Amino acid sequence: MKTFIVISILFLITSCNLINQIDDGPRYIDPLIKPYLESFLKEASLKGKKINIDHLKMEFKDLKDTQGLSLYAFRTIYIDSTSSGWKNKPECLIFHELGHMFLDRKAHDNTMYGSRKNQPKSIMSSTSDPSFETKKYSYRRAYYIDELFDRNTPEPYWVN
Repeated sequence: MKTFIVISILFLITSCNLINQIDDGPRYIDPLIKPYLESFLKEASLKGKKINIDHLKMEFKDLKDTQGLSLYAFRTIYIDSTSSGWKNKPECLIFHELGHMFLDRKAHDNTMYGSRKNQPKSIMSSTSDPSFETKKYSYRRAYYIDELFDRNTPEPYWVN
């Protein structure tokens, strides 16, 4: 019994040290991702949100089955550069992952709007990426940014 307690205490002490060593690392943002992070921080500031990016890492990694991955404990976001999200809707993908990391949007929201249920309610959808990064749909961006920062944003006029 005493051995178990001693081992448990040693494990807790070394685990905390390991976490501190990982968390104390320098911030690294891949240069291709940085403009999207800056845009997110600007939007957050406009909405009165303070985002602390100390020790944040954002980099590319081959993820196979997902477009992005947020590791909260390590303040790390990985983006798959071969994913359709990165290739076609990078702002949406980065904002989605930053929503997980900083806006308490841990769960996905796969609600669909419209008479044909063809418009995702949120950037936080895991089944359908909203369209707002082309000139044709750029008017939708304001809604999706508002909804990202406030889940209670009313349904937009253009869904039907």
